[in-house]
Amino acid sequence: MILFFFSDFKYGGSQQIAINLANKLYELNQDIEVLTLSKKGGLINLLNKKIKVHNLNSKKLTNSFFLSLKFFRKTKIYKVFCVQPHIAFFCYILNLIFNLNLKIIARETNTLTFNKYRKKTIRLLLEIFIKKKIYRKFETVIFSSKNLANEYKCNKIIIPNFIEKTKIDRLKIKKLKNKKFFKQKFLLAVGRLIEQKRFEDVIFAFYKVHKKIQHNLIILGNGPEKHKLKKHINNLNLSSRVKIIPFDPNPYKYMFRADIFILSSAWEGMPNVLIQALFCNAKIIATNCKHGPREILKNGKYGELVPVGDYKSISKKIIKQINKKKKYIPQSHLQKFEINNIISKFLRII
Repeated sequence: MILFFFSDFKYGGSQQIAINLANKLYELNQDIEVLTLSKKGGLINLLNKKIKVHNLNSKKLTNSFFLSLKFFRKTKIYKVFCVQPHIAFFCYILNLIFNLNLKIIARETNTLTFNKYRKKTIRLLLEIFIKKKIYRKFETVIFSSKNLANEYKCNKIIIPNFIEKTKIDRLKIKKLKNKKFFKQKFLLAVGRLIEQKRFEDVIFAFYKVHKKIQHNLIILGNGPEKHKLKKHINNLNLSSRVKIIPFDPNPYKYMFRADIFILSSAWEGMPNVLIQALFCNAKIIATNCKHGPREILKNGKYGELVPVGDYKSISKKIIKQINKKKKYIPQSHLQKFEINNIISKFLRII
């Protein structure tokens, strides 16, 4: 039996990957259980109801030390898949102190590199130092892209982020609420409203072109940057044309209807939303950040690549793409990210 260990069921790429993977493995008759600090979050509705969930009922990981120790000693689980690095470190410390004989599988999605938008802080440098040391102790570390994997020395396997095509095809045709607002064509950006995603660049780019196009702009997501982004929208007098909508567990219906999908991140590992947009056949503009967009878009063949932080380039690409037809994406490329073609790699390591 393998235990999936993650923080909660709030909307996040790591949790979505864990839930989709757990569901698929369960369908293949694998013995799967889930451990979380909390059951909070709407993603719990996406987990197969037959999968057993152990809830530590804890607000913080630091408060879960003895609760986790008690759980592992009682259940005698030996293999743990930690989809978030801080959970993997936590399990390593438990293992080290109490000799639990846990075999830890970690998943890493963040680059070690910096740019002017990702500042070097003592906390981040310490985190990177710990990763480099501790990942060598794990049974396996999963990386979502080759370039990302090359940054680390450890026992590793490259497994790209994945989607389930049949699921997307079923969900993308669902109706949108607020029919009046969505009668107008729109541009779309999706993700957690955090500094890393640089949604302000999308807003500034839209401002430069909003008088030239009839489209609205939709930003789909939740997060701490929401107030700051709304302030930008109001200061630019765009409140009638730009809407921030709380994250929807079905973002595909927006991607499928969007005229252009925009990814503005300063850094990534392998952005899941970009793969999803590709499967929804959206026209795409993405920053050429480390890592993922260049791989997903095949060096710009299946979407426009722009420099990180360059909202002027985004605005130019919007104008360029607005009247263009959607690009044909061959099945041979899409299949690289389809779960049925990737699941065998997971089966080998669990």
